[in-house]
Formats: sequence, C-alpha cells, structure tokens
Amino acid sequence: MHRLKKAIVTGGTSGVGRSIVVALLRAGFEVHFIGTNQEKAISLLQELPPEEEKRAKFVQLDLSNLKAVQDFALSFQKAHTHLDILANIAGVVLPKREISPEGFEKTFAIGYLSPFVLSNTLLPLLIKAGSARIVNVAGNSKPIFDLRLNFDNLDFKKDYGLFKAPFAAIHAKTVLTQSLAKRLENKGVAVNSFHPGLIRSDLTRNFIWPMRVLSWFASPFMKKSSTLGTKACLDPALASVSGQFLEGGNQIKIDFEEAYCDGLWEATINMLQSAKIELSQESY
Repeated sequence: MHRLKKAIVTGGTSGVGRSIVVALLRAGFEVHFIGTNQEKAISLLQELPPEEEKRAKFVQLDLSNLKAVQDFALSFQKAHTHLDILANIAGVVLPKREISPEGFEKTFAIGYLSPFVLSNTLLPLLIKAGSARIVNVAGNSKPIFDLRLNFDNLDFKKDYGLFKAPFAAIHAKTVLTQSLAKRLENKGVAVNSFHPGLIRSDLTRNFIWPMRVLSWFASPFMKKSSTLGTKACLDPALASVSGQFLEGGNQIKIDFEEAYCDGLWEATINMLQSAKIELSQESY
C-alpha cells in the first residue's frame, strides 16, 4: 500500500520556504506549511492545482513563541504516524532588538530555537518514517563557518546588530545540523544545511523604507525559487548523506569543533529549561 509522504516547512508562505512547499506538493507530499500571514497562505493555496491544494495544510503559528511551537509539534505527533521531511526555513531580520514571549531575542528564537524545539520534538515521527530528512536553511558558507558564538550573549543583550543576530541564528542552526547528524547516525534521518542563493523573500519587510526600496530594485535579479532547497529535500542521491552543507555545486562537510557543538547544545538546553520547555531526548 502506498504511504503518503508528509512534510513540515516553516516560513512556507514566501521566498525559499514557499518554493519548497510548491516543489514538495508537486512531488506528491502532504505539506504542512507554517507561517504567520494568512493572506499569503490563502494566495498560495489559490494558485495550486486542486489535487495539490488538498494536500496543502496551512499552520498559522508564531515561531518566536516556543511553547506554542512545542504544542504544535506534540499535537502533530499525536495526529500522525510519520514525518518524512522537516524543513526549517523561517527567519527574520529586525532593525531593533525585540523580545519573544519567553523573553528571548526574537531573531534567535525564530531562526534557531524554534528549529531546535521542532527537530527534537518531532524526532520520533522522523525516525518512524524510515528514511527522513531535516533540512536547514543557511547562508554564505564563509561567515557561517568562521563565526563563533559567545554562549553568554546568545540573547544579544549586548552588541545587537541588524545583521549580527540573523547570522548568529543561521550559524547556530548550521552547528545544530552537525549535532543532529551525529546524534541521528544510523537512525534513518539525514540532516543537512543549504545556502539558498539570492531568492526573493520578505526578509526586508521590517527595514526602514530606503532599504526596502533598494531591495525592491534588486528583486528582479533574484530567483523566485531555491533549487538547492528543493534538492536538499528531494534528491535521491542525498537520502543517506548527512552533516553536509550544500552551496552552489559544492557539498561541504560541516566540521565544527566537538566541544563547541556540545557547548551550544548545552547552552540551548539551559535556555529552554529557563523557559520551562523540556525536551525528551530518548530517541538518540
């Protein structure tokens, strides 16, 4: 009997996430796509062929609210028997430091802490799928690989910057890729990161108007969809490849120092515990 493949995509109403949602629907998946903008979700659904629209499920969720994120993941786990793909794509760029419902810096909460919570909470379903994937969006490899986080300032209470915080989030998510790949070795779950390239998105929506205008002028030179994002999710050649960073035509092993990976993992667990969010790690 044919088993319907299932996927969850965060940031699924625009940009990179939207292109992955469309590709997965075309490939026959049931796709649960997460976003905050219901109008954009409806617009996407209306553009789909009827057969694909039936398999598209919009989830309106604020990813900075980590308790709500965990509640969604637990509810999904109760309602489904498996999950084939978790694509952590959502991100945000904020001119000023903002605080999440649990008191964390919002860029870091959306771009890193929510993928951490989703990945860990949904692991039992990913393992049950038999050959599943966690796919994490990243950015240019050099700044991501060169960056090192201050574990005492993950919340950017000091030295917040418009681009510092987003790069910290995608760097941390890339380190998470390596940590999960190691922990899930021989569990049937491949974990990889990818650089999407220049894709039209809503990341500049919170910028001051001159920067939004510049972004608007640049948009015609940007792609509408992420080829590498689709490849990371669907390419059969990557089914058993894990712990890799896809950029252009290159496949780079993610190789941060083990102590650094463990340090970020421990700091993350401590942050979540301070917000009374407990994660079971029995699946490792």
